[in-house]
Amino acid sequence: MTTSPDERTQFQVDRLAYFSDAVFAIAITLLALNIHAPAAHYRSERALVGAIGQMVPGIVGFILSFLVVSNYWRAHHRLFRWVRDYDNNLVTVNLLLLMCVSFIPIPTAFYSDNANFRTPLIFYATSLAVVGLMNYALMRYVLRHPELLRNDAIPAEVVLMSRRSLLIPVICGLACLFSFANMWLARLMLLFIPVFMRLYTRFVHPRFR
Repeated sequence: MTTSPDERTQFQVDRLAYFSDAVFAIAITLLALNIHAPAAHYRSERALVGAIGQMVPGIVGFILSFLVVSNYWRAHHRLFRWVRDYDNNLVTVNLLLLMCVSFIPIPTAFYSDNANFRTPLIFYATSLAVVGLMNYALMRYVLRHPELLRNDAIPAEVVLMSRRSLLIPVICGLACLFSFANMWLARLMLLFIPVFMRLYTRFVHPRFR
């Protein structure tokens, strides 16, 4: 049984999407490894409670990064619903995006362990922003090459997705700037990224739901 060129092309596009899904899944899994369980030598409940308190920054960093990376995966998933063909540049941009995604566990761990300092916050926020910019670059590349999209694609949705992908880089950039004036405000801006994303979707582009 032979397959048509269109079927072979779609198979390659599916391979690209599946590989991307695997990288996102591994990156999200590695985030959990940044949370270190209390050692077994504690001999009182009070000491254990204190040890759990020391885990809180790691847990918060895990939740925030999980939600942000999940948001990027969702956008990637929605984009590839419309992609029917590929070229070398698309593969390259996608790989660069995946490289940035797979790096996220490192700044997450660094920031979680040093949350009171400005440098780890800037490093973490910049890393999240770079992923968003690469996500934007991927979507803009597809928009500039409509021949890669399905005949029944809805370009308006991809346009909205590309605009939305810039929200996290903007918030992260503002957090970096505010960190020089008020660290608490900078941290809150990062913590509320999921809330900002939800509000943006609801009030600015409700069609994106």
